[in-house]
Amino acid sequence: MQIDRVYTAPPLFIISLILLLSTIFPTGCILLHTTKFRLISYHIGDDDGFTTLYLKFNTSDFITLKLFEPSHVILYRDTFYMGKHNAAICLSSYRKTPPDGKYILCIYDKNNNQVFEKKLFFTKPNISIISGKEQWWEEKPDTYVLIGINLTIMNHGDLPVYPLDVEILIDNKTMGSYITLPTILAPGSIGTVYSFTYIKNIKSEKHQIQIFLRNTDGETIADASYPVSPHENVSFLRYQWHYQKEYQVKIPSSEALYTYYKTQNRLNTDDYAAYVFDPYDDMFLKMFTEEILRFYKQNDDVGKINFVASFVQKSLEYMEDDPSDPEYEYPRYPVEMLIDKHGDCEDKAILTAAILDYIGYNVSLLRLPNHMAVGVHLNKSIPGYSYYIKKYYYLETTQKGWRLGNIPKEYRNISDITVYPISCRPLLIHSWKNATHYFTTDGKDFVKIKILLENLGEETAKNVEVKAGFFSGDNQCYNGETITIPILEARGEKILNMKVTVPSGISTILKTQVYLNSKMVDEKKSDSWFP
Repeated sequence: MQIDRVYTAPPLFIISLILLLSTIFPTGCILLHTTKFRLISYHIGDDDGFTTLYLKFNTSDFITLKLFEPSHVILYRDTFYMGKHNAAICLSSYRKTPPDGKYILCIYDKNNNQVFEKKLFFTKPNISIISGKEQWWEEKPDTYVLIGINLTIMNHGDLPVYPLDVEILIDNKTMGSYITLPTILAPGSIGTVYSFTYIKNIKSEKHQIQIFLRNTDGETIADASYPVSPHENVSFLRYQWHYQKEYQVKIPSSEALYTYYKTQNRLNTDDYAAYVFDPYDDMFLKMFTEEILRFYKQNDDVGKINFVASFVQKSLEYMEDDPSDPEYEYPRYPVEMLIDKHGDCEDKAILTAAILDYIGYNVSLLRLPNHMAVGVHLNKSIPGYSYYIKKYYYLETTQKGWRLGNIPKEYRNISDITVYPISCRPLLIHSWKNATHYFTTDGKDFVKIKILLENLGEETAKNVEVKAGFFSGDNQCYNGETITIPILEARGEKILNMKVTVPSGISTILKTQVYLNSKMVDEKKSDSWFP
């Protein structure tokens, strides 16, 4: 992790100035120093799901900046030295629109005297649905499936809005609620909101559709009603494979889902269960799984698991992420794998685990040296096979023809195995949004770190601690700081600001660590040593 550097105003300069003034005015009168503050600009924006107030300002001396929210509680507080600065202040928690009303920005000098005040007024969100476009699949003659809806939205307000889902009614009958892809409706802008829906058995006739768009608080922020006439307007994915006989299946594709996942940065974690936990392709996986299981009618767990594995092994080509660089990894989300129709061992394992998890099996990802497979737990034994690790049978998803419990020779008797359960659990990672090293002339240097903490799992994380400190070569921690987060919801994120004093006289490296129930689950460190 790289760290920026900032040199603060030297106190020796101020002392020299005072001595100079005492020379110019020998009577002993010294001119009183007044802190000058100028707000250059400000605007509201979004910072990866957090509504943020961006400030640009100049100050002639040390100041304390405070922002009060409409309830008069201090929302933000920080200190700045002489010079030109940029500040980014989070106004709300992750994907939440902040309260409307009056915010007050106050500036105080080093003697705690107020030298500046600015009132900022923000109004309630005002959202309207301009139009809707549906995606239809003619599953059977004159019978359609609504597999997607794309809404064009206008945000007339001055705060960002974060839609969560859409509730859909057809002919006054509730069809269900469907999660939308993460979208930010910026103030004064027009945007689009997409949801993969999978609503079956809609007849070939005119219908009235009603749409209620809701935010992360479950509040309806916009609604619309208009007539629709189903007509097939989707492209298709086709697969074929052999399992005791030949099978072929055709399912609708989703360009919107594929584009979304293809543009996502890969997650900074070895726990690839995160790619299974991601919820935005759940309806697509439901559709796909139901389609391929139409061919398998037997009530046989082992047979059904082998049937799914045969699809992944045989219909999807094995291909390295980068043939010129064996160390490069690009883990694919299940939708990416299904649409690309190729991938390497972890891609095949992720897709297989996602399908089996949807069916209801207890599965895990198994990370072996230079390989990944799937572990499957069954409440009954498989004749001729034993558990591979932790009551999981081994399932090979890369090489063709392997059945549940059968282990390729090169992966037998291996002890270096990491198990990542596909279960309802938290999955915590963190990153540094920025880190700045402040140099002071009194030798009390410090680093400010802005940390993004994420829970990629399916369960709320409790008793989370984020620790920052400087570590020597023998792993001794100096000047450690800790922030406790009582609760971080599933799929939730949190911004943390930490300040750590740089120890003098010893070579150290800066580390941040995330603990869940007193166990370290993630760690980051600086690229360079201090001082």
